[in-house]
Amino acid sequence: MLDGLGKRRGEAYSAISRAIASTTLSGELDNYVVELTRAAAPLCPPAWMPMSEVIREKVTLEVGARGLRSLFSSKPSDKDVQRVKRLGTLAVRVLRAVLTADGPLDMEEKRTIAGVIASLGLPDPDAQALFAENPIVVEQLDVYGDIEPAVAKALLRGAWLAAASDRSILARSTWCA
Repeated sequence: MLDGLGKRRGEAYSAISRAIASTTLSGELDNYVVELTRAAAPLCPPAWMPMSEVIREKVTLEVGARGLRSLFSSKPSDKDVQRVKRLGTLAVRVLRAVLTADGPLDMEEKRTIAGVIASLGLPDPDAQALFAENPIVVEQLDVYGDIEPAVAKALLRGAWLAAASDRSILARSTWCA
């Protein structure tokens, strides 16, 4: 009886294993992870994301309007939008600079960057432009305006976590030898 069950479902099992091996399923998984990260951003950014502490410091538009304004509109103020664009762009550029220190981005690193960008809650044109940016060398990063101490600390910790998660950087570093 079990042989018959296995034979009837053999074609289905083969199709599933081919789908798992294909890139479309991994692409769908990447999209799912990015969208789940966006949904979790206002409540609790994922711990696996190096810049999660930056998002925790309210560098996201996913939270929406706050205070009295929230009674009338869910749209964030222009001041909040500019703050998230400025600090979020800096966080993504720092993250990308650290992750590209050992060479081109791999799929996991691209997914991490996409998760951070999605967590920012920027409008699609801004998010797409940020995702398409070329890496900037750390020495050439442009830091302008005041950065709150908590956000600065979160940026540094996120950069450290990104470097620590990149095994090839750790393997080349002298302080880990």
